[in-house]
Amino acid sequence: MDTAKDYDYDSIVTYLKKRPHGASVSEISRDTNHTRATVAKYLEILNLKSEVVCRTVGKAKVWNALKDSRKSVLIVSKEPNFIKLLKIALGSTEYDFNSFSDGDSVLGSLVDDMPDLLLLHPGAPGKSWQDICRIMKENPLTNNVPILIIFERLTQRDRETARRCGADDYISMPLDTDTLKSKINSFFRPNKGTINIVTNLPATDAASEFYDRNKNRISLGVLMSISESDAYKQKFGKAKLDELLRILSQLIKEQTVFFDKNCYLSHLNESDFLVMYHLLSDEEAMRCYNHITLSFKEIFHYLSEYSCPVLNVKILKNNELQSYLAINPKK
Repeated sequence: MDTAKDYDYDSIVTYLKKRPHGASVSEISRDTNHTRATVAKYLEILNLKSEVVCRTVGKAKVWNALKDSRKSVLIVSKEPNFIKLLKIALGSTEYDFNSFSDGDSVLGSLVDDMPDLLLLHPGAPGKSWQDICRIMKENPLTNNVPILIIFERLTQRDRETARRCGADDYISMPLDTDTLKSKINSFFRPNKGTINIVTNLPATDAASEFYDRNKNRISLGVLMSISESDAYKQKFGKAKLDELLRILSQLIKEQTVFFDKNCYLSHLNESDFLVMYHLLSDEEAMRCYNHITLSFKEIFHYLSEYSCPVLNVKILKNNELQSYLAINPKK
């Protein structure tokens, strides 16, 4: 991305940060001296880079700058003072907090605001902590959110139940804040083979585990990769390739979820993306990926003056998925 375009992008983000209630394309165009078409295209790219977000107010679309890079933590507890303690112990400079006093509100909130971590304090009314764990871990859209249970008194039965329900970790009262911080920090350190450190998508180990748990329900997989990614990296550098991969991952995520909300997107090796579908035909999969390829080409010229890399697509049947994940090197 050249310096002039960098400045244009930055000017739009800076403008939106000064408008906490957001702005329309027309307002941004008027106040930044860009055409409406240019603003619309820049906003699309900034949205793919997770720097801005669009929301609908009535019939109008309003754009907002996203928050800073602090991790978001959702706390569920019926005790306000306990929630206050957790916020003080963890620190508002490092995390953005949201909280609920009942279990029923948690699952509904995930539609609009997906947290980076869920802290569950058993005893809240509504959905039990066991039900919340099971529902979130069975849903491909939420099963990557770490869940930590904070028990009043941890028993062996609690440990077994937590593991069976899919909780990622647990801790007991009286609360040791240093131990709590250590456990939380471990969730945000990329784990080789589990999380791809460029896109934060599930990597090979996580994809293999998902397949093993759901192979009887998966209809097919689609493998998409950037052709000659090594040559692209050698010519433009790793930072440019990483930027390209992040944008492509967002494009794939938006389109695949539209076709199958229960699909599972993973990032394998350096430039391979694998999507596993529950209910999708070969024709629907190719229609989805033709749209992704077209969109990728349309926005690429805003990122570089050079020709757009070719995206290779291959459909894998269930048995081919198993073979691919078995031989795919873990990176």
